[in-house]
Amino acid sequence: MTVIFLSFLFLLIAELRVMTVSESSLLPVLLSLFAGSAMWYLSRRFNVSVLAGVYGACVAILLSFVSRGLVAHSIVACAAVLWYAFMYAVVSRRPRGVVLISFAEVVALYFAVLVWYAFAHISLFLALTIITVGTALIFYNAMMVMCSLGMWLRVRLFIFSLVVGVMMAELFSVFSKLPFHIANIDFLLFFVYYIVWDITLRYFSMRFTKRALVVNAVLLLVSFGVILASVRWLP
Repeated sequence: MTVIFLSFLFLLIAELRVMTVSESSLLPVLLSLFAGSAMWYLSRRFNVSVLAGVYGACVAILLSFVSRGLVAHSIVACAAVLWYAFMYAVVSRRPRGVVLISFAEVVALYFAVLVWYAFAHISLFLALTIITVGTALIFYNAMMVMCSLGMWLRVRLFIFSLVVGVMMAELFSVFSKLPFHIANIDFLLFFVYYIVWDITLRYFSMRFTKRALVVNAVLLLVSFGVILASVRWLP
């Protein structure tokens, strides 16, 4: 019952964002704070609370692009359903469900920054900073949901998460200069993120094998090949 009630509150706050169509940052901040606080109330776990806060921020950012009409209400409805699934996964102790939500956050984050950079003309430095910080936050906390690590391993994971964030920011900088569609760049960035996340999870959970590395490398090359073959390089 608590999960349903919190889902309704999330839906209500998101709908207020659509109905008011205000430039104020109050409702986006409120949505993020509510999501993080509600998850802390349910789980008392810092990592999933951070992921929840990032989720609320991603939803608010998406609503800033489509602020009214049927599309905006559809985004709110889908976000509320996904939020319910997020809380249900936490309450029922299903870490893989939480990780799936974190993947959705990564896709939304990269898409939002790509749209901002392409159409709102934010500076490249700001875009790269958002990518670095957002990726590191999601990567570290999603990994901590899946692994039980000691203090020193947590420090190593945190440092590595920052490295991954910088790497994704560099890839963003490179891909944004190529003749790719925003959806193509978003897909490529996410796929690189997923491959790195999977290899890192296997390493920290002592399940890393050469076969897994080869399979991930082949998948990465195939995905890049498909995107590169679909791009129109010449006018």
